[in-house]
Amino acid sequence: MQHYNFTSKESARLHGKSEVLHAFCIWLFFRKIKSYEILYFSYKQDLAVYHTRKIKDYMLQITELKNIEWLSPADSVIYCRWPKTDITLRIIPFGVRGAKRGMHPDGVICDDILKDATQRKINLEEMKEISRIFEEEIMSMPKQGGFLHCWGTSQDPTDLFNQNKKRPGFYCRTEPAIYVENGVKKSLWPEKFPLEELERIKADISSEKAFNKEYLCMPVRGEEGYFTHAELNDVIDYNLKEINPDTFEIADDEEIYGGFDIGKKRHPSHLVLFKNKKNKLIQIFSKWMDGWDYSEQIEYLTNLCDKIPITCLQYDNSRSEFESYYEKGALPECMEPIVFTSKSKNEIAALFESRIRAKPEPTIILLPDIRQKNQILSVDNDLHAPETPEGHGDAFWSCALACSASENGGASYIN
Repeated sequence: MQHYNFTSKESARLHGKSEVLHAFCIWLFFRKIKSYEILYFSYKQDLAVYHTRKIKDYMLQITELKNIEWLSPADSVIYCRWPKTDITLRIIPFGVRGAKRGMHPDGVICDDILKDATQRKINLEEMKEISRIFEEEIMSMPKQGGFLHCWGTSQDPTDLFNQNKKRPGFYCRTEPAIYVENGVKKSLWPEKFPLEELERIKADISSEKAFNKEYLCMPVRGEEGYFTHAELNDVIDYNLKEINPDTFEIADDEEIYGGFDIGKKRHPSHLVLFKNKKNKLIQIFSKWMDGWDYSEQIEYLTNLCDKIPITCLQYDNSRSEFESYYEKGALPECMEPIVFTSKSKNEIAALFESRIRAKPEPTIILLPDIRQKNQILSVDNDLHAPETPEGHGDAFWSCALACSASENGGASYIN
């Protein structure tokens, strides 16, 4: 089976992506090699119908197709045959929620199945549900030797487009409207949108984030996040190495601060450690605890604190997971509970933000942990994050707690 996954520039003024899909369907039929049944999925049924009608309009304009037989009177369904042959083309439109596992066509096209143009904010639960439908229903639909093409605008660094990049059966491409080649900016489609026109559009759009979303293939949620990709990239040192706790030695002019976000049963816990050197936090450790029970986590933290002289390690105590251990004095002395409230979360996030956006240069440096980066980016301006297999914005809060520990060690947020 052929799998394709494309994210491309999306705009009400440029429909090149869908036109390619339309042309692909017509090309399959035009070859006169075999019959094809194709399921065309969009976010909603009426959007899929719009696309099938566009395909039919194009076919009616092609001289070489004037004599084909139309086998269905339905305006929304394409069903036709080459004269005096058994070669047919059938294209049936569906909204993504109409996917049924029992259907097995020759090919499936998914055209912007995550997108609802009427919604300004992403519905995270809906995005998660559509990803589930894609994985459990749609991926198994095409017949052996068939195809699955998935095109659209990425909504989140962890959405199905980005999940497909990790699947070995998918050939994935991302095509921003502007790209750089040998240090020179170029237009992806110069015949229709020359570089000068794209620069003019960028100048006309008030928000750079809006341009990045619509023209440069930046995930929608990533561009609506608390931090941008560019901001995170500026504070990640790809040459920075993680320490070995068994051999680590602290310098006289350094202090160690940490943050620990305790996960629920479905979410991992995440631990980070930073050394503070001349008021710059440099990350030295990142530990994900997937599926660990609380006793295992406490045992690990206790052993770690015995090896590393941590000045303050703040942890999220909003759900009181460690409360009984704290009351018995069973936690390391450096561990400080923090109760998350709306006020305290905003204050702690602001400390993280102030270090990333400090001028003339950031006062925090992060390890090149891609999972950590994605989880930081998943948190939006309302301090919400989607639930994903990799976490629930956990790294954002562990890093923010470490920043708080370096600023407010010993002063818990209770109200």
